[in-house]
Amino acid sequence: MIKNPNPLNVNEPKLGMQITQRKMLAEVVNNKTVENAKITDICFNNQKYKTQLASIDISGVLKIWDVAQNRLIQQFHASNMWLTTVDVEKQEGKKVACGTLDGKVLVYEINQSNKKGKSFSKDKPNIELFGHSGSIQCVQFLSPQYIIAGSTDSLVSLWDLENPQRYLAIHQQHTGDVLSLHAYENDSNIFISGSSDLTCKIWDIRVKKPVQAEYKGHESAVNAVKFIQMPQPTTFVTGSDDASINLWDLRMKDPIVSFQDSCYYDSIYSIAISLSGRYVFAASENSTLKVFDVLGDTDVYTNLDVGLQQNDGLIKSIDISADGYALGMALGTKSNHKDLLVIM
Repeated sequence: MIKNPNPLNVNEPKLGMQITQRKMLAEVVNNKTVENAKITDICFNNQKYKTQLASIDISGVLKIWDVAQNRLIQQFHASNMWLTTVDVEKQEGKKVACGTLDGKVLVYEINQSNKKGKSFSKDKPNIELFGHSGSIQCVQFLSPQYIIAGSTDSLVSLWDLENPQRYLAIHQQHTGDVLSLHAYENDSNIFISGSSDLTCKIWDIRVKKPVQAEYKGHESAVNAVKFIQMPQPTTFVTGSDDASINLWDLRMKDPIVSFQDSCYYDSIYSIAISLSGRYVFAASENSTLKVFDVLGDTDVYTNLDVGLQQNDGLIKSIDISADGYALGMALGTKSNHKDLLVIM
């Protein structure tokens, strides 16, 4: 393992990061444990509600936190089954969706003007979507009106939340579980999907045949996909069970570059991108949060200390706040069989 032997002396305008010879120094906004539960996924809200973070767990509970105040805002007992994935609608910041083990997508309204403080009473979702035979592995809002979902049934579904009785479209373009989705910020009609069939695909919902391109560059399941909005909006990143992170350009068939820890073979579960697009944060099964510089060497990375002992757990989900100042992590530990939601 190589830990950045050459100082870059580059200041990240957000996240307050500075790469040095031995470690990454992060401007810590909050460093608080705000939950003890079996957390499965997390997601920050938009710039207006930049301190809000949604978390879900295996008991079927959806929670909305104000991480700046270390305060629980709302709680919904969404399901009697495991909640698998969560996303917050980013344009208005007033909807949150979560997927269930039995193939449902549940949509809740948050930040409504007539609701103040904590709310523990309304457990029934505002909208409930049916259409998948497998568990929901990923959900993503394209806009306040449209949402997509991916499932272990290998299908990707598109829904109009103003007419939610039936999906607008459902497609079987993957041959394995659909594990990850990410919407293109510059055009809400475009998104990317990642699958256990080792591929990722670019979609455009405006056309009859929505898949516009397929990319193959991993030797195992593609667990995470993210567009890099800056500086080149045509680039995206994928993370895989093969322990690699690939950087792609939409206009190229093969990866631009592949990043990998040369010493440890750790599956990549979740990825996040700094606002500048320069740093890729990778959550792995080896209790480490790796940070790769897309302008640096492919096997040079920095470990960010998240408070886990090596091999004592895994980082299941990570996300960066809309202003770039906070990094949220869902950590699972083996020693005490508890999960932690940590904000740095």
